[in-house]
Amino acid sequence: MSLSTALIIIGDEILEGRTRDSNGYWLARRLKEVGLGLSEILVVSDNLADLSKLFKDCLAKYRVIFISGGLGPTLDDVTKQALADATSNKILESSQGAEMAKENYLRYGKEWTPVLNSYHMVPENFNAVTNPKGLAPGLVYCNENSMLLAAPGVPWEFEEMVDSVFLPILKKEFPKQLKRMQELVICTRFIPEEKIFGELCPNLWKDLSAFGKVSSLPQVLGINIIVRAADLDEEKRDQIVELINSTELSEYVWQYGSL
Repeated sequence: MSLSTALIIIGDEILEGRTRDSNGYWLARRLKEVGLGLSEILVVSDNLADLSKLFKDCLAKYRVIFISGGLGPTLDDVTKQALADATSNKILESSQGAEMAKENYLRYGKEWTPVLNSYHMVPENFNAVTNPKGLAPGLVYCNENSMLLAAPGVPWEFEEMVDSVFLPILKKEFPKQLKRMQELVICTRFIPEEKIFGELCPNLWKDLSAFGKVSSLPQVLGINIIVRAADLDEEKRDQIVELINSTELSEYVWQYGSL
Protein backbone atom coordinates (compact mmCIF):
# COMPACT_ATOMS: atom_id res chain seq x y z
CA MET A 1 0.00 0.00 0.00
CA SER A 2 1.38 3.40 -0.96
CA LEU A 3 1.84 6.10 1.66
CA SER A 4 -0.32 9.19 1.32
CA THR A 5 2.14 12.06 1.20
CA ALA A 6 1.95 15.86 1.13
CA LEU A 7 4.33 18.82 1.11
CA ILE A 8 3.53 22.06 2.93
CA ILE A 9 5.58 25.05 1.74
CA ILE A 10 5.57 28.02 4.09
CA GLY A 11 6.43 31.60 3.23
CA ASP A 12 4.88 34.94 2.34
CA GLU A 13 7.81 35.53 -0.02
CA ILE A 14 6.58 32.68 -2.23
CA LEU A 15 2.93 33.77 -2.24
CA GLU A 16 3.98 37.34 -3.02
CA GLY A 17 6.19 36.28 -5.92
CA ARG A 18 9.43 37.47 -4.32
CA THR A 19 10.88 33.94 -4.26
CA ARG A 20 10.26 31.08 -6.63
CA ASP A 21 9.76 27.72 -4.93
CA SER A 22 11.98 24.89 -6.13
CA ASN A 23 11.46 22.49 -3.23
CA GLY A 24 8.14 21.15 -4.51
CA TYR A 25 9.55 20.32 -7.94
CA TRP A 26 12.67 18.75 -6.49
CA LEU A 27 10.85 16.70 -3.84
CA ALA A 28 8.29 15.34 -6.29
CA ARG A 29 11.07 14.01 -8.52
CA ARG A 30 13.13 12.70 -5.59
CA LEU A 31 10.23 10.85 -3.97
CA LYS A 32 9.34 9.23 -7.28
CA GLU A 33 12.72 7.49 -7.19
CA VAL A 34 11.93 5.79 -3.87
CA GLY A 35 8.34 4.82 -4.58
CA LEU A 36 6.52 7.75 -2.99
CA GLY A 37 4.24 10.20 -4.73
CA LEU A 38 2.97 13.56 -3.57
CA SER A 39 -0.81 13.84 -3.40
CA GLU A 40 -0.70 17.56 -2.65
CA ILE A 41 1.66 20.52 -2.54
CA LEU A 42 0.25 23.26 -0.33
CA VAL A 43 1.65 26.79 -0.09
CA VAL A 44 0.65 28.82 2.96
CA SER A 45 1.57 32.18 4.45
CA ASP A 46 3.49 32.83 7.66
CA ASN A 47 0.26 33.07 9.63
CA LEU A 48 0.11 31.16 12.89
CA ALA A 49 -3.63 30.42 12.86
CA ASP A 50 -3.63 29.31 9.21
CA LEU A 51 -0.59 27.12 9.73
CA SER A 52 -1.95 25.45 12.84
CA LYS A 53 -5.21 24.57 11.11
CA LEU A 54 -3.43 23.26 8.02
CA PHE A 55 -1.06 21.10 10.06
CA LYS A 56 -3.97 19.67 12.04
CA ASP A 57 -5.96 18.94 8.87
CA CYS A 58 -2.99 17.27 7.19
CA LEU A 59 -2.26 15.11 10.23
CA ALA A 60 -5.75 13.69 9.88
CA LYS A 61 -5.39 13.18 6.13
CA TYR A 62 -1.83 12.10 5.30
CA ARG A 63 0.58 9.43 6.49
CA VAL A 64 3.72 11.43 5.62
CA ILE A 65 3.91 15.23 5.68
CA PHE A 66 6.97 17.16 4.56
CA ILE A 67 7.26 20.79 5.70
CA SER A 68 9.49 23.39 4.08
CA GLY A 69 10.23 26.72 5.75
CA GLY A 70 9.55 28.73 8.88
CA LEU A 71 12.25 27.28 11.17
CA GLY A 72 14.57 30.28 11.14
CA PRO A 73 15.29 32.90 13.83
CA THR A 74 13.02 35.76 12.71
CA LEU A 75 9.59 36.70 14.07
CA ASP A 76 7.76 35.42 11.00
CA ASP A 77 9.21 31.93 11.50
CA VAL A 78 6.21 30.46 13.30
CA THR A 79 6.35 26.84 12.15
CA LYS A 80 7.36 25.46 15.55
CA GLN A 81 4.58 27.25 17.38
CA ALA A 82 2.04 26.17 14.77
CA LEU A 83 3.22 22.56 15.06
CA ALA A 84 2.93 22.74 18.84
CA ASP A 85 -0.60 24.14 18.58
CA ALA A 86 -1.67 21.56 16.00
CA THR A 87 -0.46 18.67 18.15
CA SER A 88 -1.61 20.14 21.51
CA ASN A 89 1.94 20.39 22.80
CA LYS A 90 3.97 23.08 24.51
CA ILE A 91 7.28 24.45 23.30
CA LEU A 92 10.00 23.64 25.82
CA GLU A 93 13.73 24.01 26.10
CA SER A 94 15.33 20.95 24.54
CA SER A 95 18.82 19.68 25.27
CA GLN A 96 18.60 17.75 22.02
CA GLY A 97 17.75 20.93 20.10
CA ALA A 98 20.60 22.80 21.79
CA GLU A 99 23.05 20.04 20.91
CA MET A 100 21.94 20.08 17.26
CA ALA A 101 22.33 23.87 17.12
CA LYS A 102 25.83 23.68 18.64
CA GLU A 103 26.87 21.05 16.09
CA ASN A 104 25.46 23.06 13.21
CA TYR A 105 27.28 26.23 14.30
CA LEU A 106 30.56 24.41 14.92
CA ARG A 107 30.45 23.11 11.39
CA TYR A 108 30.82 26.71 10.24
CA GLY A 109 33.42 27.58 12.86
CA LYS A 110 30.92 29.49 15.00
CA GLU A 111 29.76 29.23 18.58
CA TRP A 112 26.04 28.93 19.33
CA THR A 113 24.46 30.37 22.48
CA PRO A 114 20.75 30.50 23.40
CA VAL A 115 20.64 34.31 23.14
CA LEU A 116 21.21 34.09 19.39
CA ASN A 117 17.90 32.42 18.54
CA SER A 118 15.36 29.87 19.75
CA TYR A 119 16.81 26.82 18.03
CA HIS A 120 16.87 25.02 21.38
CA MET A 121 13.12 25.52 21.88
CA VAL A 122 11.26 22.52 20.50
CA PRO A 123 7.63 21.32 20.74
CA GLU A 124 7.09 18.48 23.18
CA ASN A 125 7.19 14.99 21.63
CA PHE A 126 9.17 16.30 18.64
CA ASN A 127 12.73 15.27 17.87
CA ALA A 128 15.26 17.85 16.74
CA VAL A 129 17.39 16.52 13.87
CA THR A 130 20.59 17.74 12.31
CA ASN A 131 20.73 20.17 9.41
CA PRO A 132 23.91 19.20 7.50
CA LYS A 133 24.00 22.37 5.38
CA GLY A 134 22.49 25.01 7.66
CA LEU A 135 22.06 26.29 11.19
CA ALA A 136 18.42 25.69 12.14
CA PRO A 137 17.69 22.10 13.29
CA GLY A 138 14.91 20.19 11.59
CA LEU A 139 12.02 18.50 13.37
CA VAL A 140 10.45 15.05 13.26
CA TYR A 141 7.15 14.08 14.87
CA CYS A 142 5.32 10.75 14.83
CA ASN A 143 1.97 9.65 16.16
CA GLU A 144 0.01 6.48 15.51
CA ASN A 145 -1.25 7.77 12.16
CA SER A 146 1.20 10.28 10.72
CA MET A 147 4.78 11.47 10.46
CA LEU A 148 5.81 15.13 10.16
CA LEU A 149 9.22 15.98 8.70
CA ALA A 150 10.08 19.68 8.90
CA ALA A 151 13.12 21.36 7.35
CA PRO A 152 14.19 24.94 6.56
CA GLY A 153 13.01 26.23 3.19
CA VAL A 154 16.46 27.11 1.80
CA PRO A 155 16.68 24.69 -1.15
CA TRP A 156 20.16 23.26 -0.48
CA GLU A 157 19.30 22.76 3.20
CA PHE A 158 15.92 21.20 2.42
CA GLU A 159 17.34 18.84 -0.21
CA GLU A 160 20.21 17.64 1.99
CA MET A 161 17.88 17.04 4.94
CA VAL A 162 15.51 15.00 2.79
CA ASP A 163 18.33 12.86 1.42
CA SER A 164 20.47 12.36 4.53
CA VAL A 165 17.93 12.61 7.37
CA PHE A 166 14.32 12.14 6.32
CA LEU A 167 14.56 9.39 3.69
CA PRO A 168 16.61 7.10 5.97
CA ILE A 169 13.92 7.54 8.64
CA LEU A 170 11.17 6.71 6.16
CA LYS A 171 13.03 3.70 4.76
CA LYS A 172 13.47 2.33 8.27
CA GLU A 173 9.84 2.99 9.23
CA PHE A 174 8.25 1.81 5.96
CA PRO A 175 10.66 -0.70 4.36
CA LYS A 176 7.98 -2.44 2.31
CA GLN A 177 6.32 0.69 0.95
CA LEU A 178 9.49 2.42 -0.23
CA LYS A 179 10.77 0.75 -3.36
CA ARG A 180 12.52 2.35 -6.28
CA MET A 181 10.00 2.77 -9.07
CA GLN A 182 10.77 1.61 -12.60
CA GLU A 183 9.26 3.12 -15.68
CA LEU A 184 8.83 2.67 -19.39
CA VAL A 185 8.20 5.71 -21.56
CA ILE A 186 6.46 5.19 -24.90
CA CYS A 187 7.45 8.21 -27.01
CA THR A 188 5.03 9.03 -29.82
CA ARG A 189 4.97 11.81 -32.42
CA PHE A 190 2.52 13.56 -34.71
CA ILE A 191 -0.58 12.36 -32.85
CA PRO A 192 -2.63 14.08 -30.08
CA GLU A 193 -3.87 12.49 -26.87
CA GLU A 194 -7.53 12.51 -27.84
CA LYS A 195 -6.80 10.57 -31.01
CA ILE A 196 -4.66 7.99 -29.19
CA PHE A 197 -7.05 7.25 -26.33
CA GLY A 198 -10.34 8.26 -27.88
CA GLU A 199 -10.10 6.93 -31.41
CA LEU A 200 -7.04 4.84 -32.18
CA CYS A 201 -6.73 2.79 -28.94
CA PRO A 202 -9.73 3.40 -26.65
CA ASN A 203 -8.76 0.49 -24.35
CA LEU A 204 -5.04 1.27 -24.20
CA TRP A 205 -5.06 3.12 -20.88
CA LYS A 206 -6.90 0.25 -19.20
CA ASP A 207 -4.63 -2.34 -20.77
CA LEU A 208 -1.47 -0.53 -19.69
CA SER A 209 -2.85 -0.09 -16.17
CA ALA A 210 -2.46 -3.84 -15.70
CA PHE A 211 1.31 -3.22 -15.63
CA GLY A 212 1.39 -0.13 -13.39
CA LYS A 213 0.41 3.51 -13.01
CA VAL A 214 -0.19 5.17 -16.37
CA SER A 215 0.26 8.85 -17.21
CA SER A 216 0.30 10.88 -20.40
CA LEU A 217 2.66 13.80 -20.94
CA PRO A 218 2.38 16.11 -23.98
CA GLN A 219 5.70 16.98 -25.65
CA VAL A 220 6.70 19.18 -28.57
CA LEU A 221 6.53 16.36 -31.11
CA GLY A 222 3.77 14.28 -29.58
CA ILE A 223 2.77 12.37 -26.46
CA ASN A 224 4.87 10.43 -23.95
CA ILE A 225 2.88 7.59 -22.39
CA ILE A 226 4.51 6.54 -19.11
CA VAL A 227 4.01 3.28 -17.22
CA ARG A 228 5.49 3.13 -13.70
CA ALA A 229 5.66 0.26 -11.20
CA ALA A 230 8.00 -1.18 -8.61
CA ASP A 231 8.18 -4.51 -10.45
CA LEU A 232 8.42 -3.39 -14.07
CA ASP A 233 11.05 -5.93 -15.06
CA GLU A 234 12.36 -6.73 -18.53
CA GLU A 235 9.68 -9.32 -19.16
CA LYS A 236 6.88 -6.88 -18.44
CA ARG A 237 8.57 -4.19 -20.53
CA ASP A 238 8.65 -6.61 -23.45
CA GLN A 239 4.96 -7.37 -22.91
CA ILE A 240 4.14 -3.67 -23.04
CA VAL A 241 6.11 -3.23 -26.26
CA GLU A 242 4.31 -6.25 -27.71
CA LEU A 243 0.97 -4.74 -26.67
CA ILE A 244 1.78 -1.43 -28.37
CA ASN A 245 3.01 -3.18 -31.50
CA SER A 246 -0.34 -4.96 -31.77
CA THR A 247 -2.16 -1.60 -32.09
CA GLU A 248 -2.28 1.13 -34.72
CA LEU A 249 -0.34 3.35 -32.34
CA SER A 250 2.87 1.48 -33.21
CA GLU A 251 3.45 3.51 -36.39
CA TYR A 252 3.57 6.69 -34.27
CA VAL A 253 6.06 5.36 -31.71
CA TRP A 254 9.62 6.51 -32.28
CA GLN A 255 11.27 5.42 -29.03
CA TYR A 256 10.92 3.38 -25.84
CA GLY A 257 12.93 4.61 -22.90
CA SER A 258 12.74 6.35 -19.51
CA LEU A 259 12.48 9.93 -18.25
